[in-house]
Amino acid sequence: MGPQSGAISENSSGGSLLRRKHAIDVRHFLVAAFGVVAASFIVGISLGPVRSIPQTSSSPSHADSIPAIDRTSGWTEMRPSPTPKHAEQRGDAETLGKLLTGGRPPLHLGDMGKLLDGAAGREYHPAGQHLLVDIQGVSGAFLDSEERLAGAMVETILESELSLLSYHCHKLFPKGVSCVGVLLESHISFHTWPDEGVITLDLFTCGGKPLLPAMPIIERLFGVPRSVEEGPGVMFVEGPSKDGVLTKWAHQLRGFRGKEERAKHMLDDQKDLARWVTTKLDYDSKIEVVSVQTPYHQIDVWDNSDVHNGLATRQEMIDGPFPFGDERYLTFNGGPGERLLFVDGIVRLMNETAKTYYEALVHPAMFAHTNPKKVAIVSGGSCGALKEVLMHESVEIVDVIEPDSQLVEISLQYFESICDCSATGAQVCFDDQRANLRYVTPEAFFEKNIDEYDVIIIDDHSFLSEKDSPLPSALVKHILSSLNDEGVITLEAGYVPNVKSPPDHREHRRREELLRLLGENTSAVMVYDEGRVITEFEPRSFLVACNNSDACRRRWYANADEVDQEVKRRFGNAAKDVTYYDGGTQHQYKSASRAWEEIYCHRDPMPEECNYRGLNMENNIVSFEEGFEVRKGSGDAYGIFATNYIVEASYLMAEELAATTLFLSGGLHEEMSTKNSMKSLFDLFNKHGRTEVNMGGVVVDAGLATLIRQSSTKEKANVVRLSYFLPHRPSYSPVFDRYRQTYDVVIVALRDITKGEELVLFCP
Repeated sequence: MGPQSGAISENSSGGSLLRRKHAIDVRHFLVAAFGVVAASFIVGISLGPVRSIPQTSSSPSHADSIPAIDRTSGWTEMRPSPTPKHAEQRGDAETLGKLLTGGRPPLHLGDMGKLLDGAAGREYHPAGQHLLVDIQGVSGAFLDSEERLAGAMVETILESELSLLSYHCHKLFPKGVSCVGVLLESHISFHTWPDEGVITLDLFTCGGKPLLPAMPIIERLFGVPRSVEEGPGVMFVEGPSKDGVLTKWAHQLRGFRGKEERAKHMLDDQKDLARWVTTKLDYDSKIEVVSVQTPYHQIDVWDNSDVHNGLATRQEMIDGPFPFGDERYLTFNGGPGERLLFVDGIVRLMNETAKTYYEALVHPAMFAHTNPKKVAIVSGGSCGALKEVLMHESVEIVDVIEPDSQLVEISLQYFESICDCSATGAQVCFDDQRANLRYVTPEAFFEKNIDEYDVIIIDDHSFLSEKDSPLPSALVKHILSSLNDEGVITLEAGYVPNVKSPPDHREHRRREELLRLLGENTSAVMVYDEGRVITEFEPRSFLVACNNSDACRRRWYANADEVDQEVKRRFGNAAKDVTYYDGGTQHQYKSASRAWEEIYCHRDPMPEECNYRGLNMENNIVSFEEGFEVRKGSGDAYGIFATNYIVEASYLMAEELAATTLFLSGGLHEEMSTKNSMKSLFDLFNKHGRTEVNMGGVVVDAGLATLIRQSSTKEKANVVRLSYFLPHRPSYSPVFDRYRQTYDVVIVALRDITKGEELVLFCP
């Protein structure tokens, strides 16, 4: 019993021991595991990527406490900066002010309720201004110093009178710094490349406070030149620089604004000032020369330079740093750049294209008049139009109507070459004896004017630019009433349209209103384009309107030789100073482009002549060989007879007639009548020629058309010229301008013509 009992007792005891041992091991394991997790959590909290805002960005210990970021790995370790001493004892606003100003009293504290921009109670709208700045050639040491960069950022905000709420800068590996600052108005941020010497920065603010004044501050604080030891860095762009530092910037309006607010804002992207200067980041240099608000206008003068866009001129190659013809001139323009004058945000002058522009504006209208003596220039304070008018020796009086004396002063001071009239006698155009500068508004002047002018030139680029506002019809009518019976008026007609442009009554309401108004109050209106007046986007178009249609069109359609002869007669010695205008140029102006035709034919209702643009290819075209012969008719007179049956509306002998029809301008025809050597030819032209208003001259049939018998009775005729079907020519019609020769040449069958029947032309 004893041993068995003892064994049993041992087993029992052993089983009990095993059970107690298992329970003790689990508890120990859980306690140990929990301790490891807790210890890991505490270590993670203490060493994790969390840090507080430093007490001041200028603290040396702060820069050392920020570890570098390895750009290749994308990970970093970060340690918390110590909390500023006694910060917990200060209020939030005081603490914030101390942190941002290094202990100085804060200049701006955010209310975070209604954000004010200087006008008490004014709320910020969902719109702002964005300044983008790229600077090259900057000191590498400066670009790699978080402390100095943070100081420059804070100082930029203070000098710009903005409100800094907080900022964060981070030192990158191996070099570089990225910073972002939260403003009451929005934000500022930048990134640096020390080895390359480049910093890119953007500043965004909401509200009405102008942001452009911050540019000189940014250039001064962030454009720190590189030292001799650092070298020039990587020069990505060669261009005008200050101490080797080159700055490129752009300013854009962001968000949403109402139509009226956009129209008033000089930097809205619909204004030339924004589109040509402030929003363009590719200019190497943009310098504001003048910005002044006068009682009449906001006037701005800017100098732009872009040495890599545009070829150097011949003179620039002669004066330039490279040998003449060097291939580097293909990518480097060593010229002085362009100077631009903006009036109310609309470009008024460009020194590079001013001469070409004013030749295109002035001379076509001046030569459309037989002998212009008295001229008025509306808004002529910029000199350009006056300079071209004074080249005409026939001119005796020029009244320049310009209300803004400061605009005149700025033109004289900053655009000396444009105001230089030494070629016609006076060093300054306004000093010419024929020029009368009248400081009065156009409305006041023409409302009381009793004089009559031969030519009136409207030199106001904004006249048609406000497309969403109505045309000043009363002013236009007063101006038109100041023209004499032979008077001519001219002005710019805006950007050149293209064939896909919408109708003018939708896209350019003012231009359409003006064309209709001129069509109702003058006898002839012509539009033309000048492709050499290239602006930032498109060339410009112009229009000329005349009171005497016949005389005006005869001169408008004059051949190139006549115009060249007239240029020499009118200009005398000053003819050598003309850049582009001559007979060849006027020949290009004769016919409106197809785009003008398309826009005109989009009118509602569509003008009737738009149905006769070109030949109807569904109609028969009967050549002379296919359907006609020449033989004697009644009275032994030769005539043209049909050899086949010809259906109504067929085109007859189109090629033959086009090849044997001569078009003479009125001036050439008159000149031939005075020369005995051309008398026989003149008699021939008189016999077979006819005056056509569509042509503005004489059309001479020198071929088969001379054999067609004519009748003034429609019932006795069986053929007629295409022009017969057209309505009376309106004052303005690009269709007539483009197809005038076709209308005067093509002959159409009035009815069916039987075989053997003689052709009889109806001539009403």
